[in-house]
Amino acid sequence: MNIYFKTTVLHIVSSGLFVYSTMAYSQSPLSVPVPLAPPPNSQSLTEVQKRDHDPERWTQEDITLDEQFATAKKEAMAAYQIAIDECKHKQAGDTAQCLLQARHEMEADMARIKAQFGIPN
Repeated sequence: MNIYFKTTVLHIVSSGLFVYSTMAYSQSPLSVPVPLAPPPNSQSLTEVQKRDHDPERWTQEDITLDEQFATAKKEAMAAYQIAIDECKHKQAGDTAQCLLQARHEMEADMARIKAQFGIPN
């Protein structure tokens, strides 16, 4: 056989293998996400809702002015406590000023609440 013929056959075979490998590589199978199985001790949504429902006292409406005032006062005190907790995370020099500002805001809130309900200071 002729060396030219052997070289041509070798080029054709290698070109064919190259084309085949390129096609095989470019046509990778599609990946379809498969849902994971739930954990073995998982609870149903209704069980979680029953467990995490709001206490009945949260859904009771405040009817009297005394109840409304007590709720407003609780909210103001809760806001004050949150402000105090945030002040504790500040630097030492800023803590005192932050606590003072939180105290003034709470006193202003309480004055506004008392004025709203007609309670003298």
